[in-house]
Amino acid sequence: FDLAAGEDSSGAVVTVVPRPPKQLVLHVHLADAAIGRLENGRVPITVEQVRGWCTNPNTTVVIKPVIDLAEHHHVDAYEVPDRIREQSFLLNPTCVFPWCTRSARACDSDHLQPYNAGGSTASDNIAPLCRRHHRLKTHGGWRYTRLDPGSFLWASPHGYTYLRDATGTTDVTRDRRPPPAQPSNRQP
Repeated sequence: FDLAAGEDSSGAVVTVVPRPPKQLVLHVHLADAAIGRLENGRVPITVEQVRGWCTNPNTTVVIKPVIDLAEHHHVDAYEVPDRIREQSFLLNPTCVFPWCTRSARACDSDHLQPYNAGGSTASDNIAPLCRRHHRLKTHGGWRYTRLDPGSFLWASPHGYTYLRDATGTTDVTRDRRPPPAQPSNRQP
């Protein structure tokens, strides 16, 4: 441990434990004025910002290589490899269940079409679902399909339909009729 000891104004010995440097993970995407974005943000990062972070002794910059988010990856196995998982997390920063905001990094990698039902382990069949919503999809009657990268159409077991995309969740249920009236048990 790199401990610094000293005395305070009363003469008591004080041990200072230095903080570990703040770690910034930068995903590199080449563009006109920006070189990438931070893991938890969508704002582009400039070369000047990275230069400033690199000269700050309290910051560690981890640079992730360029990943083509449009590239299609496919493997002949159930387990999701890192390159497909990382691509899925970058396309979908949160769980893709309607209204869920849990970070994709804390989620399971779900096969939209189950692997044991013929679904492949591929870029277009993997999406992040938090454990709760993964169970709802697997055992609770919820279904979903991928419309485009980052865009999903969900169907609830009660007949409601939701569009989940980068802008959030939209209820797109077509039939809004109320449920049939229940017969009354009252006597006239």
